[in-house]
Amino acid sequence: MGSPLAEKHIRPRRRPLDPISIDMRCLVIRAYVLIEADQTRVKEIQDALPQIELDGSRVVTVDVVAGPYDLVAMVESTDLAQLGR
Repeated sequence: MGSPLAEKHIRPRRRPLDPISIDMRCLVIRAYVLIEADQTRVKEIQDALPQIELDGSRVVTVDVVAGPYDLVAMVESTDLAQLGR
């Protein structure tokens, strides 16, 4: 028999999700949008994107990155069709 401390850290096994019982309205779909921008406007764009009103979606984060793209925006929606617009 293990120690009481070790038994507290044992997590019960989770059952796999049943796709039929999932309420699809609760799922969040994410898109990562890669953005090239004028270097003099990167900060301005980073600040402005979360303020944009999107029909059925929202800009969650906008990060400045190094590489071929200047910004990466994470957009979330509960509807795939709305996310693509």
